[in-house]
Amino acid sequence: GDLVSGDRIAQDVTIIINDNAGRNVRTFEAGSPMDPITIVVSVSGSSIRYPFDDYTGLLKVGATVGEGEMAAPLATDLQVSASLAEFAMSATGQESEENSVEVAFDLSRRWAAITWVALFMVISCAIAVACAAVTWWIVVFSAATPLWVYALFASVLFALPSLRTGLPGNPRYGVLVDWAAFYWAITIVAFSLVAVLIVWNVSARASFREAMRHVRGEDADNRST
Repeated sequence: GDLVSGDRIAQDVTIIINDNAGRNVRTFEAGSPMDPITIVVSVSGSSIRYPFDDYTGLLKVGATVGEGEMAAPLATDLQVSASLAEFAMSATGQESEENSVEVAFDLSRRWAAITWVALFMVISCAIAVACAAVTWWIVVFSAATPLWVYALFASVLFALPSLRTGLPGNPRYGVLVDWAAFYWAITIVAFSLVAVLIVWNVSARASFREAMRHVRGEDADNRST
């Protein structure tokens, strides 16, 4: 309260923070409002474990009041709150000195995001198994290929990447969810489509040859008659 005059500060206040952007010292001059500031803090962790990735970081804040040699430590009370759509945060603070505070924070994916990713993995695997089963039925039992099979396999090849792109946080390719489900699903569906096309091609060529034999046979009978 002694530092405030109306909506402005009465003395110079210097904030010292661990800003990775390089602006570690911020000074608010007397007579100016203490506007919000933005800082960049490094976090450690790996996104390769998405959606089970978590990160840790450290925030350090210190403060002095006064100018130059007259500056004195300013007692610091730090409160931390998070407003993150995809991460849940927990923080623990400790006072290192009279006018400085350190806060260690942990970030982890919210269960809603993990649930959606898990559902995507189940859907991808189920679609891949269904396409493989249809292909097995057509190839092994020499069954006639329904026309809807081609449209189904092709649409799945376009739909799965779209679902992958819509995952929370838009993770980079090569993370856990890709190797656990997405890459395998795309590979199985692609091979299924190729196998069905090969079967259709072989069957069509065989039918064409049979039709040509009948035509030649009928022409020979007509000539002999």
